[in-house]
Amino acid sequence: MLVPAIAAAQTPAPTAQAAPERDTGIHGKTTTQDGAVSLPGVIVTVLDRAGATVAEMISGGDGTFGFPTLSPGAYTVRAFLDGFAQAVKQSIIVAGGQWIDVKIDLPIAKINERVDVQASRGVPLEASSPLTAGAGLTLEVGPLKGDNFDALLPALPGILRSQDGHVSIKGATATQSSVQINSTNVTDPSTGNLGFDLPNDAVDSVEVQTNPYAAEYGRFSSGVTVLNTTRGGARWSFVPNGFIPRFYRSKDNWWDILGIRSFRPRLSLGGPIVNDKVFLFNSVLYRYVKTPFPDLPGEQNTKVTELKTFTRVDANVSPRQTLNFTVATFPQQMDRANLGQFNQSLVASNFEQNGFNVTGSQDIVVSDRTLVQSTAAVKRYGVRIAGNGSADMTITPEGNTGNYFNRQERDSTTYQFVTSLTTTRRGKRTGEHLLKFGADLLRVDYTGTSDSSPVNVRRADLTLASRLVFSGPTVQEQNSTEMALVAQDHWRLSDRATAELGSRVDYDGVLERFNFTPRAGGAVSLRGDGSMILRGGMGLFFERTPLNVGAFPSFEARTITDFASDGKTIVGSPVTYVNRLAAGMQTPYSRIWNLEFDQRLNDRVSFKLNRLERAGHREFIVDPTLTPTPAIVLSTTGETRYQETEVSARWTVPGHADTTVSYVFSRDRSDLNTYDLYFGNNRDPLVRPNEYGPAPVDAPHRILIRGGYDLPAKIRFDPLIDLRSGFPLSTLAQDQSYVGGRNQAGRYPTFFSFDFSASRPVKVWKYTATIGVRMFDAFGTFNPRDAWRTLGSPNFGRFANGVPRDFQTFVELGRR
Repeated sequence: MLVPAIAAAQTPAPTAQAAPERDTGIHGKTTTQDGAVSLPGVIVTVLDRAGATVAEMISGGDGTFGFPTLSPGAYTVRAFLDGFAQAVKQSIIVAGGQWIDVKIDLPIAKINERVDVQASRGVPLEASSPLTAGAGLTLEVGPLKGDNFDALLPALPGILRSQDGHVSIKGATATQSSVQINSTNVTDPSTGNLGFDLPNDAVDSVEVQTNPYAAEYGRFSSGVTVLNTTRGGARWSFVPNGFIPRFYRSKDNWWDILGIRSFRPRLSLGGPIVNDKVFLFNSVLYRYVKTPFPDLPGEQNTKVTELKTFTRVDANVSPRQTLNFTVATFPQQMDRANLGQFNQSLVASNFEQNGFNVTGSQDIVVSDRTLVQSTAAVKRYGVRIAGNGSADMTITPEGNTGNYFNRQERDSTTYQFVTSLTTTRRGKRTGEHLLKFGADLLRVDYTGTSDSSPVNVRRADLTLASRLVFSGPTVQEQNSTEMALVAQDHWRLSDRATAELGSRVDYDGVLERFNFTPRAGGAVSLRGDGSMILRGGMGLFFERTPLNVGAFPSFEARTITDFASDGKTIVGSPVTYVNRLAAGMQTPYSRIWNLEFDQRLNDRVSFKLNRLERAGHREFIVDPTLTPTPAIVLSTTGETRYQETEVSARWTVPGHADTTVSYVFSRDRSDLNTYDLYFGNNRDPLVRPNEYGPAPVDAPHRILIRGGYDLPAKIRFDPLIDLRSGFPLSTLAQDQSYVGGRNQAGRYPTFFSFDFSASRPVKVWKYTATIGVRMFDAFGTFNPRDAWRTLGSPNFGRFANGVPRDFQTFVELGRR
């Protein structure tokens, strides 16, 4: 049942028996309130790396459990008890003759956590089906392109990485999604892009909610990604990793080592400061990475240098009160951030960020049915963007020269306070209700400067087509006070049906508008054993308005002069465009609905069919106009239509193999002059007229195959195959205007990648470890990042800069 009755949970259950030292296995204890209260009667399940159940038991009267005689390997332990949030411990590596101690703490179901309401046979009944992915070890040894949390996301259906490297969830832009660390928002308040992330060891799990009908989630219109952080354990643990560098080799001579390509040393330290009372976890990551572009002359690359730190302290003040404090810092320098065929080293931009995030949380158990949680956070975030000099930027069909045209400095400070009350009610006829009421208050102050150098547009014969001259340096100042009130009911009507009903009211402090967000969802088990489930819902999702929207009129005006074919004769008179906000600006929102059918045929085979539609309204669009006076107008007239049908099948052989095949058919159409494209971090200086057409990430067909296979000699083989339609292309005239329909002049070649990792557990000194190799684009398929699109260019129609094949070895230590 839903009621978190701690006192009532003392029902006797079989107690785990201690096993002889010669055995190999997992034992531990289930608790709640951060270890302050033993929790008996918990269903504890051990799963192997294929996701198959190896063993299951109920924790004893003192919360203890034990699984002796497990085979050496990597396991996941899950724990569930009605009224508590499910707890998961991933990547537990068991070596021969070793007992691993695992402490599992189940928080009372609360407003910032997903609650699993179970049917009588333990089947999850949720209105939405979250996409979950492990972090930490998975990021370091899995076949994932990237080394932070967002590398996990494109390996999930319906999520793509765009041509510029951003992650798109269900066809939306990166600024329309939200990223939370625990319960606080960490996006950049001035642009809406991701502000920062954490060292991998600090991320316990990653959860993607593509259509969360729970009203507790807000300030986004396409999806929210939640990073749950790691806490210190009952024993001290110190783990060093990543101290073996990878070398940068010449593209012409593999044996010619040019330097270090990547070096990512990281340390994690955790344990009890005061036994059973105060726990510490600390993680530090230094990252130095060069990313090559094989078709560029010389050895040109993007270079990233950063130092990320994370500290978490948990304190059990009393059996009914816990405190939590976190501190994160994230300085980063990215040289040649937008490097490519048309922005080579001298004309590429450099990106620098710095800042910190501090949070404090308090949980108070008011009674056995009521929990109050409060979180306060302060975030300081600074950004610097500049080119490699002050020369004019020149745009030509064959590539850009000079230096990047724009220089920005932005600083913002965010104060956030979130509080919630969770309580349960049960009636003989009304079923069980998990009621949540919350408030979220957020204050942001933003200041910045922007300065732009002239931009020249030249034809293929290098004659001048147009020249843009910007007004002098500008200053931006904007602040916003935002508020949200939340009420929702997770209603369990019976063992076979649940409903999610709720609403939230948000105040948009930039546009000064109140927005009402109703949502409703549900799930029904069509069979008593839970083998056939129908779930779905619909709701409204309002975006968070970036502060640079309010600051838009203060950005530089631009004067455009057009020239005849001789490059000298001025056509007409120069026109000066100022920046203007349209009247009646409203907060962008989307309307999302989905219907999902899940069918489990047997213990080995299951299917999923899901239909989702997202309609975006009032999106931020910029458009040049000459009436009544010349201006670049920012309005909320943009529209998006995204439709998706997903068919997935999973086949498992417990303890040996796990294969998931997904096919996604989608259609993505939108207004294309999105605000972030022209006034975000890497700005496009040429604002063409807006058009409605295929979105930049429109990929009608995609097949995704993920697997995990246990081979002889304890080798684990994990492949990932991604096959999809190429992204759409446009054709440009010599003056860089569009020819024909935008994003309707063909596509990039079909994208295909085959990535895999092969790993094996070993013993290294006092540590259990995983060693192995990773191969990316194993077949060497040409997946270009650039295309020549300008008519008259001798290279028109060519593609360049495919992602090169990459081979990595790794030694990944686990906790002692």
